[in-house]
Amino acid sequence: MTRFVKALLAPLVIALCAMLFAPRADAQTYPVRTITFLVPATNGSSMDIMARQIAPILSKRFGQPIVVENRVGASGNIGVLQVARSAPDGYTVLVAANTISAAPWLYRNLQYDPVADFAPVAKLAVTKFALIVHPSVEAKRTSDFIALIKNNPGKLNYASPGIATPHHLAMELFKQTVGVDVIHIPYKGTAGALNDLIAGQVQCTFTPVHTVLPYVQAGKLRILGIASDKRVPWFPDIPTMAEEGINGVDSDGWAAFFVPVRTPADIVKRLSEETLAILAQADFRETALRQGVVVDPAGPEGLAELLKSDLAKWRKVVAQGKISGD
Repeated sequence: MTRFVKALLAPLVIALCAMLFAPRADAQTYPVRTITFLVPATNGSSMDIMARQIAPILSKRFGQPIVVENRVGASGNIGVLQVARSAPDGYTVLVAANTISAAPWLYRNLQYDPVADFAPVAKLAVTKFALIVHPSVEAKRTSDFIALIKNNPGKLNYASPGIATPHHLAMELFKQTVGVDVIHIPYKGTAGALNDLIAGQVQCTFTPVHTVLPYVQAGKLRILGIASDKRVPWFPDIPTMAEEGINGVDSDGWAAFFVPVRTPADIVKRLSEETLAILAQADFRETALRQGVVVDPAGPEGLAELLKSDLAKWRKVVAQGKISGD
């Protein structure tokens, strides 16, 4: 080999060696720059609460900044799609709600697949939904309410913040499961729905317990039953619906971390382990509880199973209720 040819090949050999032996962008080197938690909802939502509580703690553990970005629009689908199209490198994390499991059945032109486009990282927490009524409703427990509706079909109204919202879907699940007829009155937001419920213009709603805490404590609204497998810490004397023998109506709203599907497995593993370690801290759980959120962690496998089961559940509810978010 001539000296001239050697001179030409030398840079190529060096470049090839650099590519072969360059450090991998794995959990040992990750993260080396700012991570973004993208929340497809407004400030104050359970997703936002969790993101802002975890971010500073995880930032210290990682030694890198973490910013929380709220990207609202199209019922959260704009933000979810943004993450789906992001680089799969662990630097963009979706803070999703359980609405992601209903979206495929609600929107005809959804441009992402919650299973195919995302890798589950960790389930973070839940918000507990409950059946809430105006004090004028003559029912003390969920079973009383079901009997009341069956004796007065189509005469009671329920409020929701809008069509295809979690509140709407929770009530539709309840209606379909127990076989009752309650008329839907959709509002443009939670404030209007609660104001008319407090005023007695509508008789009931399904809503996260923490959103009605002051009204229940003041006697302006009454909780009949908790649509979850466990009682809520704020009202430990109120039974779950399952305790009354009413099964299949659980409608916890959950928040979770996902990343784009091709994110390296070791990065997903580190994100999950660090997040779960934070969620295990007693002071963290107490702070979340004061904000109306119950920490309820699960790893990637548990979150994947939850997403799978919720996709099946909401597909049936949406189809039977002929609900559309478009």
